[in-house]
Amino acid sequence: MKKRHTTGRRGGGKALGSTKAPTSGVKMSHYQRMRAAGYKQVWVLDRENEAVAKEAARQILLLRDNPVEKEAMDFIERIQDASDWQ
Repeated sequence: MKKRHTTGRRGGGKALGSTKAPTSGVKMSHYQRMRAAGYKQVWVLDRENEAVAKEAARQILLLRDNPVEKEAMDFIERIQDASDWQ
């Protein structure tokens, strides 16, 4: 499945987990600036891809009446703390 990089850059990125800051006088890459600001690199599925949309719909139907899924969602709703959500 096609995946998209959330920062809009393709290829040539630094490996995840690198925490080394650039040495003085070296221009920081977009990735390094984002890491310094507290962001992490995340890959997401391309929702515009028809095959991805069909597969997501198929999986949703499989989970719709699944008692284990209902139990998991009930648990998540019980323990979530949304008091500071805006």
